Amino acid sequence: MNAIFGLKFRISVGERMIIGIATGTAIFLDPLPSPVLPKLISDQTSDESKLASLQKLLNDTVKKNKEIYQVKDDVQNGRVLSDDESEDEPTSLDLSAGNKDCCVLEVDDPEDEEVLKLLMEERPPDGFHVVNTEGVPGLEDLEIVKNLQMFTQIYRVKFHPPFNINTHFRRLLQTVYFKLRRMVPCALCDLQFRVDLPEPDEVQLCVFGMALGLGKKQKKLKPLAPKRNDEDMIFKLDEDQIPENSVISSNQKSLKLKQRSPSKYRALSVKQRHIAHKERHGVDITPLSYVPGGVIERYLGNLNFFFIRETTSIREEGGLSGFIHSFVTEVLAIVRAHVTALGGNAMVAFFLTEIVLLHNLHKNQGQCLVNVGGDVVSVSYFKEET
Repeated sequence: MNAIFGLKFRISVGERMIIGIATGTAIFLDPLPSPVLPKLISDQTSDESKLASLQKLLNDTVKKNKEIYQVKDDVQNGRVLSDDESEDEPTSLDLSAGNKDCCVLEVDDPEDEEVLKLLMEERPPDGFHVVNTEGVPGLEDLEIVKNLQMFTQIYRVKFHPPFNINTHFRRLLQTVYFKLRRMVPCALCDLQFRVDLPEPDEVQLCVFGMALGLGKKQKKLKPLAPKRNDEDMIFKLDEDQIPENSVISSNQKSLKLKQRSPSKYRALSVKQRHIAHKERHGVDITPLSYVPGGVIERYLGNLNFFFIRETTSIREEGGLSGFIHSFVTEVLAIVRAHVTALGGNAMVAFFLTEIVLLHNLHKNQGQCLVNVGGDVVSVSYFKEET
């Protein structure tokens, strides 16, 4: 990729170490030049064969990702060359001047090899599209049709040097994938990470986001309002849809998918299972600024809460995991009640900023403080035109 969107940084300072995390969504933009491959260097001449094998492994990973996302290397010097243009023609803007090495990694010890592994992380399971933006770039044959589930996963671990936090982040995401496995195909959007150092020897990780259902392109939708009579229109609106009663051969169907969607989405186009809501269905809570399948009609106010819960029977409540899970569930129920009391049916821009968890297992005690809030809105959902 050659661009990054939604880049966010967060630094946590503890008594014995500092942890910094950066989150973003990589995107390939056609007007920008294609990036060169990351280059590995080493001062130790005895490890040339090992360095060569690592470089080959990295190159194979980049090649595989380009095939998955159908990235074409036909962009040169910041523009796309047409058939009637010559590659020797001068360009108005030479973006390739200077050092062309976008990333140089020095590999001299095992810790440096861990940095290299960051560039070759495993992809999410099939059916999951993970971004930290509000939409999924490059999604052609599928679209976001509805809210499925807002999720919050908290993970606390003791660290002992050498401590590799990336392993625990991967484990945290694998837990999220497992719990949401029955919701595929889905997109995990507005993914937010938080790292806290509550104790000198403990690290608390938190991932927060929204699971959105993916479905086939919907027919023309409109808000729940008086029906429009198409007979009164001078021109009929043609829809790029395949009639339900039409017969299409399997070859034609596969050709259509091949032309329109990357290979990553091609298999999902067959098993689309999510459909948009056609009526009010409860109170939606989402960290996004919109509600898929609906339109925000009125803004009804902002809510900002601090909740504290204490317990002297933490073992009977299922330990720390059961205690924090039940507490977050109760907090969301209270938030939904306030949204309903204000006359709304959704909360957008939901945030969860503070999660302070203290415990004394020997005394069977625990305390937790959370800060949540967002904007209360009234949403009208869409229905298909007839």
